[in-house]
Amino acid sequence: MSEENTNVAPEAPSGGESLRDDVAKAFEQVESREAPPPADKATPTPARAPEGQPGERLRGPDGRYLAQDVPPKPAAAPPAAQQPVQRPATPPAAQKPPVAPPEATAQQLRPPTSWKPGTREHWGKLPAEVQQEVVRREAEVTRAMQEGARYREMLGELQSIVSPFAQNFASTEGGALGAIQGLLRADHTLRHGSVAEKAHLAANIIRGFGVDIATLDAVLAGQTPPNEPNAQLAQQLRQEMQQQLQPLMGFFNQVQGQRQQALQHINTNAVGEVEAFGQDAAHEFFDHVRNRMADIIDLNTARGDVISLQEAYDQATYLDPQIREIVTKRAEQERANAAAAAAQRARRTAASISSSPAPAGAVPGPANDDRRAAISAAWDDAANR
Repeated sequence: MSEENTNVAPEAPSGGESLRDDVAKAFEQVESREAPPPADKATPTPARAPEGQPGERLRGPDGRYLAQDVPPKPAAAPPAAQQPVQRPATPPAAQKPPVAPPEATAQQLRPPTSWKPGTREHWGKLPAEVQQEVVRREAEVTRAMQEGARYREMLGELQSIVSPFAQNFASTEGGALGAIQGLLRADHTLRHGSVAEKAHLAANIIRGFGVDIATLDAVLAGQTPPNEPNAQLAQQLRQEMQQQLQPLMGFFNQVQGQRQQALQHINTNAVGEVEAFGQDAAHEFFDHVRNRMADIIDLNTARGDVISLQEAYDQATYLDPQIREIVTKRAEQERANAAAAAAQRARRTAASISSSPAPAGAVPGPANDDRRAAISAAWDDAANR
């Protein structure tokens, strides 16, 4: 509340204006001269307050103290609910990495070649773990067979050496193995035995095999045995014949060597071609019909005809009833799939057919140009192929 002025103005004479009224009029005249011209009505200019001493309250035209300006209150901040919440960006490291698609299934395992064709048809129904176990077992059996092939080859060579003398071992104790053991023991004695042991062994051989002492003495002395008077002449003739036949034998050996090299080269190429043919996945039944293929190729070669491996394979698989049945079923399934695919293409083609008239020069379609007729025509076209 503004304070009242304690200074009482002197009383004016009763008949005229007071001094207070004169001062107020003069003050109003000064303000009217100093006031700026009226501004635009839309933006009125506030009245200029009278200046005063610093720290002193201002007075109005009527002499009263003016009210002090109250500083405006700051605008209240918007409530937190109205302010947009800015969440910190998730760092790239914290984001979940994209899930990688599962790896492609490993290459499909092929059934063992030792299985029969009918059994191999059920290979795809086995779980992957069972297939891997079967392949592992088959690999072990194959490795064992390969390792045993060396011993079988050695046994075959031994039999080829022993078989010409089988009748000699029939009366020997222990058979062929006993005779071989006795020969090896005699060889060891002659190599590492004492003089007496060697002499006893030689005496046993002479007595056991009926060696003539006189003939043995002549041979040991370097003389011709008495029962072969023409031995020296025969030896001389053999030497002369060998000298004369040496050029011819050299040429024969050279031709024979070239022939062997050519046959070996042809055999190597043929083996490589057959192995590559058998490893092809398209020749699934090769191991089952390879012997039949060999017979077919030999028969055609004897007739003077040339036949390829593919032709021999086709004929061999057709001659096997079980394999022929499997191949026939697969061919029928492929034809059914091809017919279904053709029908699907026909349905897609029929869906795009419009009812507009065909342009000039177009191939005429079915009589009633509707969707059913178009599908029937496409089906007939696929069947005729």
